[in-house]
Amino acid sequence: MCISKSDKGGTEMIIEFYWGRDSEERFLLEVKKEDGKEINIEEIKQLLDRYREEDEYYNSNDWAEFLEKNGYFVRMLEPEKSLYF
Repeated sequence: MCISKSDKGGTEMIIEFYWGRDSEERFLLEVKKEDGKEINIEEIKQLLDRYREEDEYYNSNDWAEFLEKNGYFVRMLEPEKSLYF
């Protein structure tokens, strides 16, 4: 998991979730707390562990729904175009 800001949090955060070594094996979520409070990355990590334990066939869409059920606004970020850098 990578984040766009420091681990100190903020009211919103873009988090990259990844697995494997392929650049295709990743996705970005923009995450905000429903109550407007700062995001605690440790809380996100704990929720991710709990989600993995509850759903052995976990995926990005169900993870986003799980976060929403736990007090977060979530938006999947997908690029319209990709360019070789």
